[in-house]
Amino acid sequence: MTTPDTSALTSPATGVNGWAGTSYGLLTVHRFPVGDTLLEFPRGGAGAGEDAAAAAVREMVEEMGPAWAGATLKRLGTIHPDSGLLTTEVTVYAAHLDYAPDTGHVEGITGAAQVWVSASGMPQLIGSGAITDAMTLAALALAVCAR
Repeated sequence: MTTPDTSALTSPATGVNGWAGTSYGLLTVHRFPVGDTLLEFPRGGAGAGEDAAAAAVREMVEEMGPAWAGATLKRLGTIHPDSGLLTTEVTVYAAHLDYAPDTGHVEGITGAAQVWVSASGMPQLIGSGAITDAMTLAALALAVCAR
C-alpha cells in the first residue's frame, strides 16, 4: 500500500476558515465536472516537499487574501473525500483570525469570490442544498466536533 499525497483543506481555510469563531469563509467556485458553481471551503493540494500546514496557509492566502498569512492554524483531522474511487487523503485545518479580514478578495486564477456565513446560518445552507460539496461538508463536521 502506498501513502497518498496529503492535500490541505483551508477554510474555518481547504481546512475550515474560522473568523472570530462566529463565521465561516466560503468561496463560490465554478466546478466544470459538475457544471455548476458551488459554495465550498478553500482548499488545494500540497506541492512537492510542502507539508500540509504550509499548504493550508498558502491556499488561504491565494483564495481568501493576504491577511490569512498570519492566521492561527489548528489541525482538525483527515478525510478521504471518496474512498470508493480515490486514494486522496486530505488534512483539514481550521484557520482563525482575531479580526475581520478583507472580504472583497477575489482569487486570481478562478475568480472565486468570498461568502461569509455565520455558524448558525450553515445548517440552513446545507438543508436547502446550497452546500453540496462533500469535502466542505466533511470539513464542517470536523470543525463542529472540535468546538
